[in-house]
Amino acid sequence: METMQIVIQAIVQGLTEFLPVSSSGHLIALETFFIPDPAAVATMTETTVALHAGTLLAVLLVFWKSLVELCGHRRSLVIPLVVATIPAACVGLLIVISGLDELLTDPRLTGAMLVVTGFVLWMGEPSVASGYETANIETLSNRQAFWIGIAQAFAIVPGLSRSGLTIVAARRMGLTGREAARFSFLMSVPVIAGAALVMLVKRFAGYGEGATANMVPWYLLFVGVVVSAVVGYFSLRCLLFVLEKGRFHWFTFWCIPLGVVLLVYSINR
Repeated sequence: METMQIVIQAIVQGLTEFLPVSSSGHLIALETFFIPDPAAVATMTETTVALHAGTLLAVLLVFWKSLVELCGHRRSLVIPLVVATIPAACVGLLIVISGLDELLTDPRLTGAMLVVTGFVLWMGEPSVASGYETANIETLSNRQAFWIGIAQAFAIVPGLSRSGLTIVAARRMGLTGREAARFSFLMSVPVIAGAALVMLVKRFAGYGEGATANMVPWYLLFVGVVVSAVVGYFSLRCLLFVLEKGRFHWFTFWCIPLGVVLLVYSINR
């Protein structure tokens, strides 16, 4: 895998991880439109996880105060965050055990799910002026956290935006845009960290026959992590600004056209 290729993937990951447009969906679209080589596609899952680890660093940089507070006077948030993490952890484990993870990279499925994401963004978020925002992250119940976690579990499917679905779900629970984003990205920390850990275990264990041949070199993964972290930091800041301005649904006009193009292209190629 060339350095420029992974840099481009890292930029795409950093830009799209926090914006509600599905970073994994965009990486699959990038592979489908511009990298048709099967050997390159075979390394996509590992590369995607590494790039997610880079954007995890961006979350830690932006929300480090919230993470510190979880160890202090906001320990009451720990249980809701754990509850919200359980659905995605269970679904992700079942997918890996069943071997369905490779099927999820089908660009036809990704295209269809991008369209679904677009409709969710358009129809699912309450208006800032609607007076719906009555709760804050401290008053979130375990039951509400679980339903937000269900949204995160659905977003394991590429094309379904994790940030989009979880923020919409949190807004429907009455959280403000900034609070919804904070809870959404705090609950992503253990999920992304767990996926990165699985990737490391597979590499050190020489997972699968011919794994070594398809492995991305360590230095390229490091470059990807750094680039996705830097780009992701500014992307997350941009998302928080968009939420405050009440323009979250504007991303519908990107997700639906891209999904349709990807779906049609994948069916006819």
